Amino acid sequence: MAAGNDGVDNYKNLRPPGTVGTPGNAFNILSVANYDIENKEIAVDSSKGPTNTGRRKPDLAAPGSRIWAAKASTSDLVNYSGTSMAAPHVVGAVALMRQGGNLSPEQIRAILLNTASGSGWRGDSG
Repeated sequence: MAAGNDGVDNYKNLRPPGTVGTPGNAFNILSVANYDIENKEIAVDSSKGPTNTGRRKPDLAAPGSRIWAAKASTSDLVNYSGTSMAAPHVVGAVALMRQGGNLSPEQIRAILLNTASGSGWRGDSG
């Protein structure tokens, strides 16, 4: 699930932690933040954790800035940014793992979380 794009308000001021909202704060899902590959950082507008109830979300970060995608009901390509562009990267990894073996959802979650780059949970990226 996309973590959300509430990391900044309408005036481009950084918003505090606790901006991961529905559906990114749901239980039993992987919540995905937007990683900006070009700037080598979490996108400033990506929602931040923990949740308002203190749970550690987002779970992961994936590329989500300046992503080319097909525009619905047309033959056009569009360039979008946001956590909705990052989440499909994780879904693709899950699909490949499901295709490659007989792994349970819990095992797939563990593999993704335990092989992600980084050193411990961070409120902006999981």
